[in-house]
Amino acid sequence: MPDYEFIGKSQLSRGFSFPLKRSTLDAFLDHRQVRAVTGVAYCGPSDDRRVLCADYRYWGPQDRGVSHSLILWVNAVPSALRYYIANHIQEQVLPRLADWMQQFTDASKLASQLEHRFELYYDEVSDDGSCRLDVRVDTPRKQRRLPKYRAKVRP
Repeated sequence: MPDYEFIGKSQLSRGFSFPLKRSTLDAFLDHRQVRAVTGVAYCGPSDDRRVLCADYRYWGPQDRGVSHSLILWVNAVPSALRYYIANHIQEQVLPRLADWMQQFTDASKLASQLEHRFELYYDEVSDDGSCRLDVRVDTPRKQRRLPKYRAKVRP
């Protein structure tokens, strides 16, 4: 069983539902042995049609007692699209997400990686209950180093 903090689940208005059940997510994380997830939240519908977001942040070993957080945000979608999106998530997105999360298990590489984001959006909704799904993965943002001060200091 995955060990993460369940942040909460929003009450949905009529016509919206969650495309991914928590039990399905837990079973998948357990099957793939993904231990990097620190929190999961189920939110209402997104204004920009986001379905899923994995947000990774690295603070370093001395900040707040934890070195990283990886939070999964699952947004509600229109109920007419739920089955189409749910099938796509289970068949294609979850394996890709698990592979993406595996990069955070190697602690030797984490010092140079500050923030990452994995997102799934839907667009171009058709009458038959299908839509176009788009996965967006950002490139890691590295720490910035200040240039060395090379001028001579006068007494």
